[in-house]
Amino acid sequence: MRTGAVFWSQEIFRIYECDPEKTKPGWSFILQMVHPEDRPGVEQRAQMESTRKDIVDSEGDFRMVLPDGSVKHLHSIAHPVLDESGEIIEVVGTTVDVTERKLAEETLRASEAYLAEAQRLSHTGSWAWNVATKRIFWSVETFKIFCLDPNATAPTTKSFYRECIPMIGPLSNGSKVSFTGGTDAEYNYRIVLPDKSIKYIESVAHPIRTTRAK
Repeated sequence: MRTGAVFWSQEIFRIYECDPEKTKPGWSFILQMVHPEDRPGVEQRAQMESTRKDIVDSEGDFRMVLPDGSVKHLHSIAHPVLDESGEIIEVVGTTVDVTERKLAEETLRASEAYLAEAQRLSHTGSWAWNVATKRIFWSVETFKIFCLDPNATAPTTKSFYRECIPMIGPLSNGSKVSFTGGTDAEYNYRIVLPDKSIKYIESVAHPIRTTRAK
């Protein structure tokens, strides 16, 4: 902090895609490559890291725009080093290229959005039931089908059977037998909505077995 000297490891040069023989490490070089939308946050973090003595570590994500126009997603962690008087004399840290992880997350979010939209258009909800833990997952569309608020209702087996009117035999027994046999099952039943109207439901279930080591 006193001399303004900056050290980069060889990996930092590789991440920034610059030649260590031709590039002098420095704050101005980093800042000019940071995505314009992320620049204010990066500047604010740098100011905090060099002045706030009460912070042990700081970390954050930002984007870097390379000369060819491509974008990298980076995650950085900084740690201030204090002298005996409590003054910040150095800031050390790491920078990690998380581009692949970010792209995977964006792809997953897009897939989830497409799935949610497809379910909304087709009035098809998805669900999962963990037999061991008894935990149940419902998609947003499933909550809509049952006219329930996903923010105020936690799906449970007990509440589901209380709302359901089986059309052929007890649904709970049928599902238990089918799942035990490890085969797919299809059910048709009716549910009673809060306004006492009746909705006809078709449900298809596929059991997933765990793999046991021999």
